[in-house]
This record gives sequence, C-alpha cells and structure tokens, in this order.
Amino acid sequence: MKNLKHLLFAMSIAFAFFSCEKAIQTEEVSVEAERSEDLTLTAVEEEALLQLGGGFYGRHRIKKFKAKFVTEQDLTDPRLGFGSGDCLDTAFPFFNVQKGEEGRARYLGNFASEITFCVKPPGAGESEIDYKDGKGTFFLADGHELYIEIPVGVVKLIPQPAQYQAKFQDRFRITGGTGPYENARGIGITNSFVNFFPEGGDRTQHTWYGLILLDEG
Repeated sequence: MKNLKHLLFAMSIAFAFFSCEKAIQTEEVSVEAERSEDLTLTAVEEEALLQLGGGFYGRHRIKKFKAKFVTEQDLTDPRLGFGSGDCLDTAFPFFNVQKGEEGRARYLGNFASEITFCVKPPGAGESEIDYKDGKGTFFLADGHELYIEIPVGVVKLIPQPAQYQAKFQDRFRITGGTGPYENARGIGITNSFVNFFPEGGDRTQHTWYGLILLDEG
C-alpha cells in the first residue's frame, strides 16, 4: 500500500509538472520581508497549490511545504564557471554554484543549502536568461539531506530602478533525500529574487512553496 500511494503521488507530480493547461500566475506572488520567519502560506500561494495539486494534497501524508532561505554565488568554488561542473549541453556552458547557511522550512526546520545549475549566456539586449539541470540539497539540522531538482527555468531581469535586479519563478520537484527523507516526493514553485553585486556574484532571496509527501513516523 505504501508503494502504491507513492506511485500514485509520483504520477500526479509528473502530470502537474508538465501540464500546460493549468498555468500558474506566479508573477502575482509578492516578495515577503527577508527577515520574516513566518512560513504561513499566503492566499496567492494557497490558490497556486490548488492549481498545482488539484486538491490531491488533502489525502494521505501530503503536506503543504514552504521554505525561506538566502543563497549567494560561491566565487571560491572551483566548479563555478564555463566548461566546469556537470554542464554537458554546450548551449548551457556556465555552471553556477549557490550556497546558503540560514534557511527554515515547514516540517524540516533549519537547514543550509547548495544549488547548482547550467546557464545559457543571454544574447545582446535579451532580458531573460535560460537555465537547466538545477539540483539542490537542503542540509538539515538533524544531519539528513533533502534533494530538489529544477529541470528548466528562466531568470527574468527586472526593469530598474527596483529593489531586485532579477527574479525566477519556476517549478521544482522533491526527489528524495537521506534517512527519513529517502522516499520524500513533492512538487512546488520557486519565488526567488536576485541582487547582482557590482564586484561580481549575486545574492538571492528565496521563498519556495509546494506539496511534499513524507513517510509516516
């Protein structure tokens, strides 16, 4: 029965992730205060989850997930740059490495994070930056890890002047982890806003929310 429930939820995740008929208006999601520790979902986020999960999260052990954290590009990581890391697609040659020390999530508690992805350099005058093969790890306070993937996404530049210079609001999926999170599965939406540093690098404020299926216990 456990395997059947996981299979059914995995099928619902795949359908929701690739469905084009229920496009979610993530552009309307507002930026929350950086220092706020409130992990309550907003009305807009609740509505997005209804579209995302079709109400399926009301059954079994599926919970509404929300995480708030900050990452910065790690300029000291040797994988950062062109022709490095795991970027096999030559159209996406730049391997980006983002790390953060302070994050908090519903049902997970405090965590540190690392996110990597491959970037397609934008052409002259383009206001969108495509990326793919995003992989994230949440390093939880109990010593375990949660794994996240963002298959494809788009960073959109924000007209200035504004508080942030770019944003990305894409779909992610939870693919497992270690220990009690080995069978974790889920799907969600990133809501991330970027500040570029004049001296190089960047800092991103993340508020991610979605649906997560955890083992009982």
